[in-house]
Amino acid sequence: MARLTILIHRGCLSDTAVERLAEDIRHQLPDWTIELIPAELSTESSGLVAFPAFLVDGIVVATGLPEREWLLKRLRAHR
Repeated sequence: MARLTILIHRGCLSDTAVERLAEDIRHQLPDWTIELIPAELSTESSGLVAFPAFLVDGIVVATGLPEREWLLKRLRAHR
């Protein structure tokens, strides 16, 4: 089972949009583990300068707020 970690800055304007995107991904990829974690609390955020950051099994696959279908295509490639 793959793990998607989404690192966000607490209080960022994109928080709500990222939460909606995460929920969409959960519906499309129900067998994945998906976590939203404040970047400030994550050791995986070291060296990252753009948030939100999307990591599959610890590897950055996207930053910012990607388009839903593009991101799903990238995630499915990691299965």
